[in-house]
Amino acid sequence: MKRIGQKTRGNIYIILGILEILYFIACRLTFAMYVNFMAFFIVLGFICIAVGIFYKKYEIKDGSVLRKIDNIIKAIVCIFCVIFVLTEAVLIYNGKADYKGKVDYIIVLGAGLKGKQMLGTQYERVTKAMEYVKENPDVKIVVSGGRGHNESISEAEAMKEYFLKKGVLSQNIIMEDKSTNTFENLRNSKRIIDKISNENDIKVGVVTSSYHITRAKLLGKRVGLKLYGISAPINKLLLIQSYTREFFAFYKSLILDRG
Repeated sequence: MKRIGQKTRGNIYIILGILEILYFIACRLTFAMYVNFMAFFIVLGFICIAVGIFYKKYEIKDGSVLRKIDNIIKAIVCIFCVIFVLTEAVLIYNGKADYKGKVDYIIVLGAGLKGKQMLGTQYERVTKAMEYVKENPDVKIVVSGGRGHNESISEAEAMKEYFLKKGVLSQNIIMEDKSTNTFENLRNSKRIIDKISNENDIKVGVVTSSYHITRAKLLGKRVGLKLYGISAPINKLLLIQSYTREFFAFYKSLILDRG
């Protein structure tokens, strides 16, 4: 198999870098508010361009120290790409979950506000939850999410207001407004459910974005919840951003979110 020439590799890196920067620009122009994790793409874009220019400008000779370093970097990149592709395949597969059966509770996970206004991802989640509630009007809704930076109220409060305006009875809405991440969302929600439920055999669904279903189920299991996934769609332009960010978030949760 013919090895890709150094200059060709340089061109590939430059093209990838330009595409990443263009993606960043497209997202910034489309969404008025800065999208979380987007800086990753512009930084990676400039790194790729710099690497591409280096490959095109400087010849790496066989047997040199630079060649050994280059081989190590290529091996690391290849291993990372394999892990990334396999992980994304799992995230995408599990993200298709859309449980239609009856559950006793649904936990709706927060995803950010601007002041008091729900952002797109959050709105997609509550909209999906409302679809389920219309089919199962007796279900109890746990709205889960604390108050973050630049948020006038907690995510839980914003979601509660949404459901009340949609006609959901107040007694069917349970607020969990102290959490700051997915692990806390589910741990705190389970504690609330345990306090108010008199039954041991209860079924709990989780409403979150498609890319987030895998991690939610993983962390749910850690806190003692078997969760049934109800997957909310996401903006197509944000698919790359969302699934890339979730790759790193998944392994962070896998290692650190315990106890």
